[in-house]
Amino acid sequence: MKILFPIAVVALLASTSCTTTENDITVEEAVVNPLEGFAVFGDTISPDGAISASDMLAKYEAMEEGDTLEVKFSSVIENVCQAKGCWMNLELSDEESAYIRFKDYGFFMPLNSSGSEAIAEGKAFVSVRSVEALQHDAEDEGHSAEEIAAITEPEVTYSFTAHGVLIKE
Repeated sequence: MKILFPIAVVALLASTSCTTTENDITVEEAVVNPLEGFAVFGDTISPDGAISASDMLAKYEAMEEGDTLEVKFSSVIENVCQAKGCWMNLELSDEESAYIRFKDYGFFMPLNSSGSEAIAEGKAFVSVRSVEALQHDAEDEGHSAEEIAAITEPEVTYSFTAHGVLIKE
């Protein structure tokens, strides 16, 4: 009996402590670095040394599939996966954006963060995205069945795996 009680308490605490997921938070509720005024997601990074979106676009344009580059850049969040915040697009120009995923699926962006200024640090690379992946993302974005079916060609994508993201408060 003495052994069963501690086991029951641990099981109860474990089952109640895991009920909130990261994607339930908003930008306003995220951990804020008071010295910098940013919400922190993933690894804590510094905003210092971040290059501009236009400089990042120039770097992407010089890359080929298979190239990688460790970099930190700032931009505006164009959109976020509305299913759970598992990816986002950061604007590079009016016509181009970078497709951002998160290292080891280790953190997510708030669903209400579109339009926010952000700094992402990680690995940039150029990839070719399959029709299936593009259709999946279109479904996550809430596109119609007709719009999803119209996706029939793979796409060269400016990709990025972030290990840390800051969103300006």
